[in-house]
Amino acid sequence: MYPTLSDALHDLLGINIPLPIQTFGLILALSFFLAAYILILEFKRKEQNGLLKSFTVTTIKGKPASTAELFWSGVVGFLVGFKLLDAILNYSDLVNDPQGFLLSTRGNVIGGILLGAYSVWSKYKEKEKQKLAVPQTVTEVGYPHQFVMNITIAAAVAGLIGAKIFHNLENIDDFLKDPVDALISFSGLTFFWRIDLWCFSCDMV
Repeated sequence: MYPTLSDALHDLLGINIPLPIQTFGLILALSFFLAAYILILEFKRKEQNGLLKSFTVTTIKGKPASTAELFWSGVVGFLVGFKLLDAILNYSDLVNDPQGFLLSTRGNVIGGILLGAYSVWSKYKEKEKQKLAVPQTVTEVGYPHQFVMNITIAAAVAGLIGAKIFHNLENIDDFLKDPVDALISFSGLTFFWRIDLWCFSCDMV
């Protein structure tokens, strides 16, 4: 396997484009998307055959943006902007060591503030467009296949955490010497995770 996507493009096509994309990570991400797509198809098939039932979901529509929603929009926007602007201004550092760059505390505060403020404003405007004079309680019909992305994200996060825990248990001495570095490093993430998402509801026929 080529270490990075840039290595593959250079060897196969003779194109030299510095990209901070590692081949293993790319293939792993694609495998999750493929598993999610297959799971959607399988859930829809089971729904049509009556093996999976629909359910009702009650939501309140027309509420203004809450303080918590604005806060978390700002936090996520700040973190993305903090890293993104620094990555743009120091692209070569990102390409040379993407893991070290992303997991370090370095970043651009101005980028974080700008994107954080934009995220808060965007969330506020989105909620204002949907706001009603009197919020309404709405009951909608939901289907299992609509929640596949939730399952996929949960599987991805569980895979990351599980791989790190298993690696640190196997190398407990290294973990005890420097637990912080052991937790934030990319060591242990090269396990071939077997997360058969399409078997979440195992009734394959």
